[in-house]
Amino acid sequence: MQELEHKLLELQVEHGSQDHLDIAATLHALGQLNLQSGDYDQAKQQMQESLRMVRSLFGDRDHPDIAAALHALGYSNLKAGDYDQAKQQMQESLRMKRSFYGDRDHRDIAVILHSLGRLNLQAGDYGQAKQQLEESLRMKRSWHGDRDHPDIAATLHALGQLNLQSGVYDQAKQQMQESLRMVRSLFGDRDHPDIAATLHELGRLHLEAGDYDQAKQQMQESLRMKRSLYGDRDHPHIGATLHALGRLHLEAGDYDQAKQQMQESLRMKRSLHVDRDHPDIAATLHELGRLHLKADDYDQAKQQMQESLRMKRSFYGDRDHPHIGATLHALGQLNLQSGDYDQAKQQLEESLRMKRSLHVDRDHPDIAATLHELGRLHLKAGDYDQAKQQLEESLRMVRSLFGDRDHPDIAVTLHELGRLHLEAGDYGQAKQQMQESLRMVRSLHVDRDHRDIAVILHSLGRLNLQAADYGQAKQQLEESLRMKRSWHGDRDHPDIAATLHELGRLHLKAGDYGQAKQQLEDSLRMERSFYGDRDHHHIGATLHALGQLNLQSGDYDQAKQQLEESLRMKRSLHVDRDHRDIAVILHSLGRLSLQAGDYGQAKQQLEESLRMKRSWHGDRDHPDIAVTLHELGRLHLKADDYDQAKQQLEESLRMERSLHVDRDHPDIAATLHELGRLHLEAGDYDQAKQQLEESLRMKRSLFGDTNHPDIGATLHELGRLHLEAGDYDQAKQQMQESLRMKCSLYGDRDHPDIAATLHELGRLHLEAGDYDQAKQQMQESLRMKRSLYGDRDHPDIAGSLLGLGTVNLLAGDPDQAKQQLEEFLRMFRSLHGDRDLPNIAGALVALELAQLV
Repeated sequence: MQELEHKLLELQVEHGSQDHLDIAATLHALGQLNLQSGDYDQAKQQMQESLRMVRSLFGDRDHPDIAAALHALGYSNLKAGDYDQAKQQMQESLRMKRSFYGDRDHRDIAVILHSLGRLNLQAGDYGQAKQQLEESLRMKRSWHGDRDHPDIAATLHALGQLNLQSGVYDQAKQQMQESLRMVRSLFGDRDHPDIAATLHELGRLHLEAGDYDQAKQQMQESLRMKRSLYGDRDHPHIGATLHALGRLHLEAGDYDQAKQQMQESLRMKRSLHVDRDHPDIAATLHELGRLHLKADDYDQAKQQMQESLRMKRSFYGDRDHPHIGATLHALGQLNLQSGDYDQAKQQLEESLRMKRSLHVDRDHPDIAATLHELGRLHLKAGDYDQAKQQLEESLRMVRSLFGDRDHPDIAVTLHELGRLHLEAGDYGQAKQQMQESLRMVRSLHVDRDHRDIAVILHSLGRLNLQAADYGQAKQQLEESLRMKRSWHGDRDHPDIAATLHELGRLHLKAGDYGQAKQQLEDSLRMERSFYGDRDHHHIGATLHALGQLNLQSGDYDQAKQQLEESLRMKRSLHVDRDHRDIAVILHSLGRLSLQAGDYGQAKQQLEESLRMKRSWHGDRDHPDIAVTLHELGRLHLKADDYDQAKQQLEESLRMERSLHVDRDHPDIAATLHELGRLHLEAGDYDQAKQQLEESLRMKRSLFGDTNHPDIGATLHELGRLHLEAGDYDQAKQQMQESLRMKCSLYGDRDHPDIAATLHELGRLHLEAGDYDQAKQQMQESLRMKRSLYGDRDHPDIAGSLLGLGTVNLLAGDPDQAKQQLEEFLRMFRSLHGDRDLPNIAGALVALELAQLV
């Protein structure tokens, strides 16, 4: 560059203030050098001066030098992201060239068509890009004949990039391999920049297609070649491939290696562009931000993304630019993930506005991507209508861009729509969209494991878990786990931990507490090995799940410890502000306190959870609010405050019905179930029957003819209702059906739901005077509960001791009755302290009778 600057100075001295073709040519050459080094402003200034000079020399007529200068200036504006200006100048250059050469093919026309194709590719107008690149290729082939030529290889390379962007991987691979074959035939076995560039792009292709081994091999070969060409010195091409290798390791989950390569790329770019902002530096800062976001290091991610954004704004000024839009999008993702929805919304909407100003009145993949993220934001915030609108608009857009063929962007939006319908409880629609997404990614990655396939299988497993199709859920989650392990090898990875977490939840739902504990603890161990000693929301979520497991299995001390640790962690992550995750754990702690009979503590925690959820979701109805109202209703039902219980359960029901209009939903069925229980306890048998039967009808419409724990639970309550009403035949029929269903779900192993129904069947036989049968069922219930809860005190064990004590008292075995009633009283007081509770009074009366006998 110094040599050219010296030459320019000599020419300016020689010709003074007079314009001259040699000065214009030197300015043009200097502009190209500044373009290569990334100094776009300087390049643009020199190209503009060169163009002004040749126009002053040749006037208003068309001239090859003017056309060349217009082309070069257009290319400068393309690199600077000013697409409108670039297009105008390239089209004027093309018009001029065509005026020289007429209708015949010419190499110069082909070169400008190539540049216009690359411009439209970068601007996202794939149809126009394809047309121009194919016309350029046809013209180059007619010009150079059947022989290999670098110009033909360059356009094949660009067509490969176009098809890579469009998700047509087979076509992209074919064109890039043909480009590679051609440059290798031209340059032989020696290293060459064109060979290295095409290997780099083939590596990117395999990275996008998820073939990490092949991608790594090609990128490493590209890097080796570039280093042999440019030696030990820093070079932008070496920096670009280090950047790409960093992205590869980021996608593969090898964060240490990714960080090392990106930092080396960043160091190199900074040494090339000392003390000044540059788009290449900003691009690597952007990717380092994404790396820290993936690793959930939000502070570091935010710092790097904000620095990237600052640099891009200093470079591109106040005008809208795709690179600025991309970093705003990434910052929106960061704030979405860290739970700052207001900030996320602001950044994503600004990104969307910018992208729409760049791609006016036409569909573009960048616009679709930001609509997708805004949909995810509204899904997280519980605004399902807005989420649906944005995801469907994103889907419409990618389908208009990529047509009827399968494409990863279409598949990922179908997956997200499936997740939306899962959250909204529309399992049929969720399943349809997830299965279509799965079919599509399998068609893109035939006969091989791929991360995208594993992710969708994970979601389908969650869907079937929610729908209580445990067999299907287990199959899908285990297949997802197998695939993730084949993908990530023996090392720990958050994706593997996430599926272990869901498998743990599956076994918890199915009542297999041992297996649930093993998988949740393995998930927790893996998360801790990955994230270290720092607080992390994944660790908090798994501690929460373990707390729920111990709550279900009656180990209240362990449950409390884990739930409180989860709460502490979430509060450290979301300091001094309300957050949905905190509210969810407070809800679980409220359930724990309710189970343990500490109604005051339960009320405090559930009300704090409700307050937080209302501050989070505002005045609109939301399932999170409804579920806590439901739990508060259960609390007041337990405390015999029927009016308050009724008010909260009815508000929960109203909210659920407003969310799931004119259709059956498991949340509605669950609240109808609790309202039925409320009216049963209050002695309003007709109302109880109506609500329990409506709950049962709804559950059967949702879960079909399959055995399901929710159906079994409502049959159990209907059996209790008929028992209280004295209809023993109907009670027996429903309880036995409930028992049969639970036994088919849980097999030969002990389960608390089976024990509960055995206990109620014992009560039924007690009421009917069949003491032997009553005693047999209550003893089996007690045996089962003790096998589940071990030697520790538990309210369910206490309930069975009370029932057996009553049976033995009535059956004439006062000694056994006394022993069981005293054990009940001791256990109940150890669980609930000295508080007076209804069961205590009944037990004391029964014990007094036993002592009298």
